[in-house]
Amino acid sequence: MDGLFTLFGVAACDGVPAASVAALIGFYMGSFFVKGAIGFGNLSMIILLGALVLPAHHAVLLAVMTSALSQVQFVVPAVRDGDWRITRPVIVSYFIAAAFGVFIFGRLESNWLQVVLGLALGVVLIIDMTKVLARLATRFDLRAPRVLYPFSAVSGLISGVTGAGGLFFIALYVKQFAPDTKTFRATNLQLGILLTGWRAVLLIASGFMTLKVFAEAVVLMPFVFGGAYLGTRFYRSLPTQRFYQMVQAVLLFAAVTLIWKGLRTMV
Repeated sequence: MDGLFTLFGVAACDGVPAASVAALIGFYMGSFFVKGAIGFGNLSMIILLGALVLPAHHAVLLAVMTSALSQVQFVVPAVRDGDWRITRPVIVSYFIAAAFGVFIFGRLESNWLQVVLGLALGVVLIIDMTKVLARLATRFDLRAPRVLYPFSAVSGLISGVTGAGGLFFIALYVKQFAPDTKTFRATNLQLGILLTGWRAVLLIASGFMTLKVFAEAVVLMPFVFGGAYLGTRFYRSLPTQRFYQMVQAVLLFAAVTLIWKGLRTMV
């Protein structure tokens, strides 16, 4: 779509077919509806679906930048209702591991990154759907440093490489200690702001983010804010469990498709 969206002197979505741009708009609006409704899960959605219509590295970078810019709308509930005592212990080990993950991200070829995205995020989804890790988590004190630090480090590594997936693990930790649904949602938002912001800083510092990616993220922002607004409005009335199961099924299909696409290019 040469020249259709021009910001900062840069042609956003340059060379991307119109159908792919329309699909991206739908993916982003739907994923941020999920974010507004349940507090997390949107990054996996926009990366897995976005990588079906964009090169894998581009899909990850656009998702991280868009998500980082979007966090401003969640600051008020995150600060007002989030529990910093739950958030604080996660930060250091997550940040260090995420930096190593970004290093790996930059050295993966596109076809391999497609496979890694599909496998890593697909496994995270299966773990979440089967509740295996959730059941194991209840047997350990996740506040104990010997458990929490490796737990958050694994989350950071996955997020650094794939751009997403880490908050699925962190949400299990938050769930153990958040006293109610409101605190759980707000603390996930609080962590999302910090962790997504850190990934964006790492990718910018590493030279992966370009002005073109930033311009594309800005173009998508009205749809991001619109989806998040609708999700926030409807989160109390949604059948949350069933809704989330439907989202998981769609993402698992996208993960399998992405693995197949990556492997096919290697043959």
